[in-house]
Amino acid sequence: DSQDEGIIDGAMKLIKDYEEIYSRTIETSELYKLNHGNLEKADGGLYSYKITDTLADILDKGLYYSNLSGGKFDITVAPITTQWDFTSEDAVIPEKNDLEAALPLVNYQNMLLEDNTVTFRKKGMEVDLGAIAKGYIADKVKEYLLEKGVESAMINLGGNILVVGKKP
Repeated sequence: DSQDEGIIDGAMKLIKDYEEIYSRTIETSELYKLNHGNLEKADGGLYSYKITDTLADILDKGLYYSNLSGGKFDITVAPITTQWDFTSEDAVIPEKNDLEAALPLVNYQNMLLEDNTVTFRKKGMEVDLGAIAKGYIADKVKEYLLEKGVESAMINLGGNILVVGKKP
């Protein structure tokens, strides 16, 4: 409901900033670095890493939903999902043996989050935020818009849609 392009620019910047943290495929993102063991090591174990508040917040929420669902939703599913290379134009169907070999790495209970430290209990564990990140980012964009006085908006992040207020 606002014609202020600065608000839209700010929302787009916020989305880009979150993508640069939560993306599993952008090599400079914090999540990518976590998944590849390229973050600063932390006390707590061989596979313990220091992370920012921003990444810790969404991981905390992901672990909450993983626990709430008893593992039916599991943010440590990346060793399975990466086998499908969804970003490629050539579809890849993983071999059954490869999927079975990756299954022991998928278990949110083997990922610990304490303050700003993530510890994986097994080598090769990785996080995939694809099932939660867009909704989380949409919520953050909504908060931003409301702070800017916007009373009506539609946020569409590639099929994840969140509306604010009523249709003007």
